[in-house]
Amino acid sequence: NNLLSNALKFTPAGGKVNVAVFTTYTAPNLYLVSVHNTGDEIPDTDLDRIFDKFEQVQMQDRRTAGGTGLGLSICRNIVEGHHGEIWAESGRGQGTRFVFALPCAGEAPRRPPAGPPTGRPILAIGHDLQELLALKAVLIGLGHRVRICDGSPEALAARVEAIAPSLVVHLDLDGDRSAAFQGVLAGRSDLPVLGLVPPGTPRGQAVDVVLELPAEPAVLSSVINVLRARREQRRRLRALLAGPGVAELADPLEAAGYLAYTAADGAEASRRLGALLPDVLLLDGGLTNLEPLIARLNDESARVPCVLVGGVPDEGPLRVDAAVPADVAMEDLLLRLRGLLGGEARTGLDALAVLPGARELQREVQSRMRADEGFAFGAVDLLGLDEAIAHRGFMWGHATMVQTAEVVHAVLAEVGQDRAFLGHQREDDFVFLVAPERCARVCDEIVKAFGRIEPLLIPEGEDGPRLTIQVTAVIDPGQRFGRYPLLVAAVNRARERTNRPAVVIDAAH
Repeated sequence: NNLLSNALKFTPAGGKVNVAVFTTYTAPNLYLVSVHNTGDEIPDTDLDRIFDKFEQVQMQDRRTAGGTGLGLSICRNIVEGHHGEIWAESGRGQGTRFVFALPCAGEAPRRPPAGPPTGRPILAIGHDLQELLALKAVLIGLGHRVRICDGSPEALAARVEAIAPSLVVHLDLDGDRSAAFQGVLAGRSDLPVLGLVPPGTPRGQAVDVVLELPAEPAVLSSVINVLRARREQRRRLRALLAGPGVAELADPLEAAGYLAYTAADGAEASRRLGALLPDVLLLDGGLTNLEPLIARLNDESARVPCVLVGGVPDEGPLRVDAAVPADVAMEDLLLRLRGLLGGEARTGLDALAVLPGARELQREVQSRMRADEGFAFGAVDLLGLDEAIAHRGFMWGHATMVQTAEVVHAVLAEVGQDRAFLGHQREDDFVFLVAPERCARVCDEIVKAFGRIEPLLIPEGEDGPRLTIQVTAVIDPGQRFGRYPLLVAAVNRARERTNRPAVVIDAAH
């Protein structure tokens, strides 16, 4: 009643008030109510605080209407008392919309942490407004600040520029694969993108991680937290441009957020591969002196995605992952690169991980070695994971990985503090870097934290394999290993010292 009264009060003569009550595919456990009017709009900066007590007085003063400023605050108390969410949408010439969502009978979503959401917002995008509103209700319930965009690619680009989101959630119900729409996202290599799709929908090129709808809130929350952590710790992606024909791509790649490096021929590209550890290699179709580069790329440990520019792939010894014409539009190239790099070409259990991969980890380790900076390198193994996934399914495995990653990240943030790094590499479920003096406590806290969530992953008494955790770490006080492969070998040796779940720390100097 209060929302309708406000809508009628602030809608000018000839304006419209629309009320909708609906349910959605995205959040089938919620009923939503929308009250929209074509009156004056609310500035974006005020949307997060108009439900505070007496805040409405200021808003009403702008609209030459009186009031106590308690109406919206009372509305919020009523909705939240029923485990629901309430918020306002306004601006961009679309009027003002108040929305509240209530759980169906028997449903009681978990409440967000105490206090208002802080930090940079999440941007939820899609083409169905009602579905987007339902997604926003879920995300608010998980404790996030959220803005939405259901417009054109141009509107999306303007929205990204205006609010600087920490993450984009793409609600892709209709398989939107337009190059223009995805090109906006691909052009921001530093912006993580989570896709939400109906079961069986192919993954979009400009998406880092995909979850099927309806997404379990706990899994959705964990994936968002891990993707945000990934953004915080990762450096800019590196692109090595080999040959004069691709050197001109350096500036536009830099503008898109990449670090671009060049090499004159195959021999120089081979040398720079080892020094730079790039994330992607762009090859001139007319590149000369290829033999040294081919030899390095055929070494699996040095494997890096390759894009051939202006050439035709053949059955020769040089393996490429994609080919584009020499006059490729920059938007198309960025989209292709995002598709190659977003999921880091992982398969099998590796595809469950959403953290920085082996190349980012190796680059981080080598930077600390070059700086003669002491560090501890640890591996976290979930023993029995293969068997548990075979018994409970791939989606359970995905949920387990992301929730464990969230737990490990929380420990690193609290105990590891500055310069802590969390990643994933083949044969290890998680890997981390911390300061040597924090290593022992980090390892102990990871084991304790996993012990608290393990009964939630596999309830007591449930049939099938169970999980145990092992944390293995080696400490390099400086100049102990010198090269990344020696460090990995040391971790493997330490891991082999016991067949029991344990914390194993090699602190020998």
